[in-house]
Amino acid sequence: MSNSNKLIVSVSPHIYSSENSARIMWAVILSLLPAGAAGIVIFGLTSLRVILVSVATAVATEAIIQKLRKV
Repeated sequence: MSNSNKLIVSVSPHIYSSENSARIMWAVILSLLPAGAAGIVIFGLTSLRVILVSVATAVATEAIIQKLRKV
């Protein structure tokens, strides 16, 4: 079997894109802003409180995991 017939396995992603994960996450945040605003308008400040607690919990969890991984 020649080298041209061998399967080359490499780490993902297998498709190259100029977008990185930070840029994609900013796009996600921007796309969620209208839904969050609509939720606040329709359901009031209680939904804002839920959004803020969710964001704070996500940030705290990310910080804890980052600290644990560096140990």
